[in-house]
Amino acid sequence: MPHRRFTHFFRRRAPTVRIAAALVACSFARPLRAQSPTPPTSGQTTAIAPYRAPSIALVEPLDGGVIYQDRPVIVLRFAIGEATDPIDASSFTIDVDGADRTKLFQTSASEAWGPLAPVAAGDPPLGAGSHHISARICSSRGACAMTQATVSAIPAAASAAAIAAPAAGRSLHQRLLDAALNAARRILVP
Repeated sequence: MPHRRFTHFFRRRAPTVRIAAALVACSFARPLRAQSPTPPTSGQTTAIAPYRAPSIALVEPLDGGVIYQDRPVIVLRFAIGEATDPIDASSFTIDVDGADRTKLFQTSASEAWGPLAPVAAGDPPLGAGSHHISARICSSRGACAMTQATVSAIPAAASAAAIAAPAAGRSLHQRLLDAALNAARRILVP
């Protein structure tokens, strides 16, 4: 009957003794943390990373760059945003000056390339001047990314001075970079 003596002892004592005895008894109890996790309180937040959509960018020529009218080919690259959400290459679309040019482009898992205008015999060439490009790619789950850029088309017989001519308002650094890129293009393009 040790149990009766134990309870009888605490009934007679002051409330502070009962509280102290309860604290001592609780300190010997085994915690059940693995069986019942504690939910986060209202002040705690769990860190969940935001969903990342795929990315798309014009890589050749760069935004504001120059292409030739007889070969108005551009290259766009895209990358997945989430490792478990691959790119859907069939969702690629591109508009040039508001006209759909998607059928002119070839796509792979990470890039698309093609002309801004039809280059078959009898088709009118791409007009000289500035052209606005808008391209979009989506992932398998429907997250989409879009890019917009402007490229300038010049005649194939344009002089080197016309290619390297700086645009109004460009800094010296930007003009030097444009000149270096145009010189590299002349060396690499047959």
